[in-house]
Amino acid sequence: MVLADQWGNKIHASCKPSLMYRVQRVLLIDKWGVVQNVSMTAAGGQYRTTQHKYRMTIADDAVLSARRGVNSGWPGPAQTR
Repeated sequence: MVLADQWGNKIHASCKPSLMYRVQRVLLIDKWGVVQNVSMTAAGGQYRTTQHKYRMTIADDAVLSARRGVNSGWPGPAQTR
């Protein structure tokens, strides 16, 4: 999957198939979300799907937060672990 920040910078992100349901449930397409406690590794070769020099791996201990009302600031997260 490819995630982007508020400036449009894209980064390649991956997770185990067993975590995909949780990631898809919290990080919706075209919606804001926060991903914490991830692993970052250098992107190169076949893993260079974006121009970003790193790729993100979402593991079991990652904290995923859906964000609502981005225009009104950063409201409290709906976290899942």
